[in-house]
Amino acid sequence: LTNVVKEGMIRNMEKLEIKKWKDETRNNGVSGVIFKRGNVLFEISFQGNLDLYFRIQSSKKTPPFEFIIGKDNYKTYEIFDLLYKEVTNGITYFELTKSEIDKIVSNAEFFGEDYHEKLKKRELYIKTTKENVLKVSSRTGLIKGSSIIWKSDEYYEEVAPFFKIDKLENAYKITFDMPKITRELEIEERILYFNKNYISVRLRNNGSRYEMYNIPFMKMFNKLMTLDLEDQQIYLEEYIIEEMQKSRELEEILTKTKKIGR
Repeated sequence: LTNVVKEGMIRNMEKLEIKKWKDETRNNGVSGVIFKRGNVLFEISFQGNLDLYFRIQSSKKTPPFEFIIGKDNYKTYEIFDLLYKEVTNGITYFELTKSEIDKIVSNAEFFGEDYHEKLKKRELYIKTTKENVLKVSSRTGLIKGSSIIWKSDEYYEEVAPFFKIDKLENAYKITFDMPKITRELEIEERILYFNKNYISVRLRNNGSRYEMYNIPFMKMFNKLMTLDLEDQQIYLEEYIIEEMQKSRELEEILTKTKKIGR
């Protein structure tokens, strides 16, 4: 990888390239999306074991490896932005929507029941569920401060490679790294260190240590796979980034840190 600073950021940051793929020989949805900036590849894929994988490859010799998803490609940024908000807010689809309210009221009236009581019970269920989901994120360390940290479900937590998602002012930074090992590795764990410029993180859809948090990641992946890569529309945010590039480097624009709360 050329033009890399010590921390792993891309100098003279290149435009984001996106490519989707699908294994047409299989009928179980094996597919993926590959992001590229310069010589750094970041892939999200759904594999035959029905689990999701986040992977990065860089010619930088040792981690951490970083990748930027920024407002220079706003459609992609929006999808990561929704993921970040869903995870840090305890999975936001646990909300009482207007359509659900209408359905509860309609059913209650049809059966001659008190819809006020039905709505209260549903609201209590949603509140309790969100609280329990946030407890999972706290107990497992999925959310630390304003960062999302997912340790691979492939390995024990103390040796698992991980990725971290941080919100910047105009981008999301995904950092892949390995933990500091404090014990002797098992034979099956040593494969982690065969490819020093490659890190893979498994997100189980069944049996993850993060329980229900696999759901917003799968939603994100499905949205990415429906992206129209031929769409040439320029979004306002992309135009603003282009205008800012007249006086500043893209790297400086996208990697500017913004102080935020949970």
